[in-house]
Amino acid sequence: MGKGKRNKKKADLQKTMNMFSKIPNNCLNCGETFDKTNKEMVQKWRVIVNNEPASVKLYCPDCWEQAQATLEYVNKQQKVEEKTEQDKPQDDYATWAYNLNKTREK
Repeated sequence: MGKGKRNKKKADLQKTMNMFSKIPNNCLNCGETFDKTNKEMVQKWRVIVNNEPASVKLYCPDCWEQAQATLEYVNKQQKVEEKTEQDKPQDDYATWAYNLNKTREK
């Protein structure tokens, strides 16, 4: 690794470490209080640090789990919609026949 890349990585790491002093006192989603002195909380809560734009976000385990489940659901829905779009016929007659068959299936 070149010296320039190493210095940039050090600077980025330092910037990120400085952001940790800005950790909020509450979960961004539900507002539950975060105790920075509680070892269990420190290990289980999620801290998201963004350098550009500079922000620090804090999530309790319940809100983090709920957010992950929501993202998983949305991703699955997008895949289903993409597959459905690929399955649809492209010309007008085929579209009419496709819709007619779908109606009859119900």
